Amino acid sequence: MCMHDEATPHYIDMIDQTTLGHRFIKQEFNQTPRIGWQIDPFGHSAVQAYLLGAEVGFDSLFFGRIDYQDRAKRKDEKTLEFVWQGSKTFGSSAQARQMLSVILVTSVIGLESRDIVAFIVYLVIFISLCCAFV
Repeated sequence: MCMHDEATPHYIDMIDQTTLGHRFIKQEFNQTPRIGWQIDPFGHSAVQAYLLGAEVGFDSLFFGRIDYQDRAKRKDEKTLEFVWQGSKTFGSSAQARQMLSVILVTSVIGLESRDIVAFIVYLVIFISLCCAFV
């Protein structure tokens, strides 16, 4: 609902923007968000892992963009799903409860046909999960 810039934001701006989106969903649909989708981020931070992690009740996060080399490596190693550890400041208990993150690359340019099928499958799963809240 309200994705902030991750490249150069101030910590308070990240919290305010995330809170605004969560409040909107609560007010409009009377639901508490449990899934995040970063449609077009420019980088990822440890603070973001915390803001959209288990500490705030999130179960999963879908990335809309990752570095192509990172994606290729994770695809080869079958590690497209991973636990995104938040800031070490929050301690090991918070890290142990961090969410399971699923990488979802939305750019169709250069994707092989099986990647497009995988994208559609992930998109259907995401929409199905979101519709459960409405």
